[in-house]
Amino acid sequence: LGPDRRGLRWEPPETDVDPVCGKTVKTAGAKPSVYDGTVYYFCSRDCRELFETAPHLYRDRSEDTHSEPMEPSDA
Repeated sequence: LGPDRRGLRWEPPETDVDPVCGKTVKTAGAKPSVYDGTVYYFCSRDCRELFETAPHLYRDRSEDTHSEPMEPSDA
């Protein structure tokens, strides 16, 4: 890391929407998965596994509700 990147870290939102079942989940206790540079959060292992099997089926319908792509934040 260059000198201008030290101390930067990505912080998840407090809540997000499970793209499989549509439930709002607290990210601190959710089951995460990264797909195409975006972190998705799931209420259960089952929802995460369904998503990981066919993410394209769920990604398109959750575009307006899931978190933004991972980017460092100043913290």
